[in-house]
Amino acid sequence: MGTGFFQKNTLFFIIILNLANTGCSQQQKLTKKQIETRPNILWLTFEDTSANELSIYGNTDVKNPNLETLAQDSLVFKYAYSNAPYCSPARSSLISGSYATTFGTDHHRAKIQSPTERIFFPALLQKAGYFTSNNTKRDYNTPLNNHELKQIWTEFDKNASYNSLQRKPNQPFFSVYNAGMTHMSRLTSFHLEQRRDFTLNGIPSQAHPGQYLPNLEAVKSDYQFHLEGVFDVDRWLKFFIDDLKQQGLYEDTIIFVYSDHGGSSPRGKGFIYNSGTHVPLIVRVPEKYQHLIQKTPSQLISEVVEFVDFAPSVLSLAGIKPPAQMQGKAFLGEYAQAPQQYAYTFRTNQETHFDPWRGVTDGRFNYFKTYLQRKPISLRNAFQWGMPSNMALDEFATKNPNSQYTQTYYQIKQTEYLFDLKNDPDETNNLANNPNYQQQLNKMRALVDDHIASSNDLGFIPVAMKNNQMYGNWFNPDFSYPDYIKLINKVSRATLKDLAYFEQYLQSTSPVARFWAANAIAELAAKNELKQIPTFLLAATQDQNSAVKMTVYEALVYLDQTEYLTNLLANLNNDHAISALETLAYIKPDVFDSRIDELMQQINNEKIRSILANLKLIPPTQVATQKYKNTKRD
Repeated sequence: MGTGFFQKNTLFFIIILNLANTGCSQQQKLTKKQIETRPNILWLTFEDTSANELSIYGNTDVKNPNLETLAQDSLVFKYAYSNAPYCSPARSSLISGSYATTFGTDHHRAKIQSPTERIFFPALLQKAGYFTSNNTKRDYNTPLNNHELKQIWTEFDKNASYNSLQRKPNQPFFSVYNAGMTHMSRLTSFHLEQRRDFTLNGIPSQAHPGQYLPNLEAVKSDYQFHLEGVFDVDRWLKFFIDDLKQQGLYEDTIIFVYSDHGGSSPRGKGFIYNSGTHVPLIVRVPEKYQHLIQKTPSQLISEVVEFVDFAPSVLSLAGIKPPAQMQGKAFLGEYAQAPQQYAYTFRTNQETHFDPWRGVTDGRFNYFKTYLQRKPISLRNAFQWGMPSNMALDEFATKNPNSQYTQTYYQIKQTEYLFDLKNDPDETNNLANNPNYQQQLNKMRALVDDHIASSNDLGFIPVAMKNNQMYGNWFNPDFSYPDYIKLINKVSRATLKDLAYFEQYLQSTSPVARFWAANAIAELAAKNELKQIPTFLLAATQDQNSAVKMTVYEALVYLDQTEYLTNLLANLNNDHAISALETLAYIKPDVFDSRIDELMQQINNEKIRSILANLKLIPPTQVATQKYKNTKRD
């Protein structure tokens, strides 16, 4: 993606923005009566909950009477997907109607400056005469000051409400509320002591998230605790239904009820298994606005919809033509489009671990591809490992090293995963190597590759290479976007025959190119396919970019140059160093044999404790320090 690409697209985005602004000006010229006849739109968003964790999607372990009542005259979508399996990239995709990867805002908990041309869709509603409000949570993964927020929201604090005195009589509203009672932080107690009796809310004592997880007490307790939150969401929903009716607004308001991504059980949040991205979506369209549904309800609820579709759909319901910049398609309203067949999913990091995955689903099959196989699926995420279930699973893996669960999640992972959701809803049988499914595999692999290219996916760039850099300046002219895509795909299937190719890019002027080339060498070394130390790899230890340098050190340790452990241990504040050390502790633990005494002397350092737990020298329950336990996380 050279300079020309960004010049061309920046001009394109500016043109689109001007068209959108022109469209909004036209909307503002509508008569007062026309404005007042448009629907109110209410988003009721809750957190960290998969579709199959609600009774309306078949869960018999929890009661949701208010959701069930609402569902009786609503659209309950079968195949709705969050594009990302965690909060900030998911909401970044929602607010723009475009994949967060396109704008580089895909790294969870890393705010990247968006280009000025990016559209935040409530701004278009506001310009068209809507009152817009967001009750506290935004989480767009990009910094916005108060002036910028006021262009998007009329109100955006904890008191923001459609009942605001700022809303003029009969002025239509778009209002967003967020419920935090199902957020994973509910479960991060680090122990099971003093937990309530969840059966008091009708949750069975044996309720368990699925056969993909061992039947451990902590796994069941966390799941039941989460379902208690789902029960609370149901009561939270009733508050708004009752208020809308009391205010005389219920039959004038289109209501969206959905979760921001998948659930809190292990392998849900943070992962693009179906459990991490398949979300509940209920949309109630009152009788007076039924003309805005362009298809029969049975057709509509069976369509695949994804988060990037929500923004154009809201604009379409409000009578505003979605700008061409938006990558999603409206599935409701005046500008509804032909149905999509696929939802595209992504994840870039798991806390400190840079580990990109990309996927696609059609509701029947879920496919995803990983790019750094040496990083085990269950690399520790300090926040998520506050859940007793994750610590219990680490302990289970330690005691059962030969179990299928341990081999799947704590060792080198596969390049590709394909699951038949109809016959394998728990995604335990990877069909990627099954000869009977090669046609399906090839089809979905091509879809992902094409989507990465067509959406200008910038999510393979480490966040440190984006910080303090303007969007569009993340590539050198000598490292084009096609080169970037080709290199990443070769790394995902690195072979010795491509060694000269990787050497070329390890000497590139682009740090992005050098980073991925270094990862290719680390992949080959970790899989024991590279036996000798390339001279060019030793030269790369002098690289000026820390992410590249840490990856080179890691590759050399796989090649039995254990002195480079010293370099990694000297950089505990570098995410790539920490990820390398934790990965090494899982898949090549013997390299630490001569360093155990040194590590034990630093046992008060939480990062060292995580390495020691992976080496099975301390129990997983002892990783988190009291200081960490007292720190609020999200």
